[in-house]
Amino acid sequence: MGEDARTRWDQAAQHWGRHAERIDEEAEPVTDWLLAAIAPGPGETVVELGAGPGGVGLRAARAVTPGGHVLITDIAPEMVDIARRRAQDLELSTVSFEVADAMALPLPDAGIGAVVCRFALQAMSDPACALREMLRVLRPGGRLAFAVWAGAGANPGTAAAMAAIHEAAGEPPATARPAIFSLADEAILASLLDDTGFTDVRLEHVTGERRYETFEQWWELRLRLPPGAQETWESLNPQTREGIERGLRERVAAYRRDDALVFGWDALVACARRPPR
Repeated sequence: MGEDARTRWDQAAQHWGRHAERIDEEAEPVTDWLLAAIAPGPGETVVELGAGPGGVGLRAARAVTPGGHVLITDIAPEMVDIARRRAQDLELSTVSFEVADAMALPLPDAGIGAVVCRFALQAMSDPACALREMLRVLRPGGRLAFAVWAGAGANPGTAAAMAAIHEAAGEPPATARPAIFSLADEAILASLLDDTGFTDVRLEHVTGERRYETFEQWWELRLRLPPGAQETWESLNPQTREGIERGLRERVAAYRRDDALVFGWDALVACARRPPR
């Protein structure tokens, strides 16, 4: 992943840090699935890739004690710093941190018990390369579990926000790469895992809801978490922003329930193993 991507994620990191608890709370069903799939135990080494604030790795840290270790990685140094501070607040001593590109991991071959990745694989410029690296660092029989977003139709809140951001940038959503829904096709994802060399591939869906008290609360998060979105929005003149926001309010009005905006979400989760030999 290039320096431009690293810089954009660094710039977004402050918002991820500010909202880390909410991000983990909303993603808790996905995190539960991922950790159940890799089943980390005492003495094991677990690596979280594209960790952001490190929510999955921090939870795994307690499961690998005594004697185990969790390495939390992200391409953005600011994200790694946020995860490190959170671990310090939790007084976790079995966690280390490293700035690392998931497509070129600074790890030896066949030394890791489990790899986990929550909503980061679809943000990588070459997911196939990242999966090859995951396979390389896993020991024989090692486990992989990751989550990506299912299709736009199953994630209406995110889809509406992304459409507005692309409109602000003057480009149709299909031209944005890597796209947030780029790995939503189950058949393609299963084939990608098979082609990489993983075995025991299993794909499922985890669903839930996100609730926002006001439109402004929802839109602020949708603008500040994706790298570059806030800058694109602020580059527009006030009249253009007002028009886009007015249309967005109309599109999401159908999701108002009990004086709040409530959006369903759908994650495609997968687990697999490196062959034992």
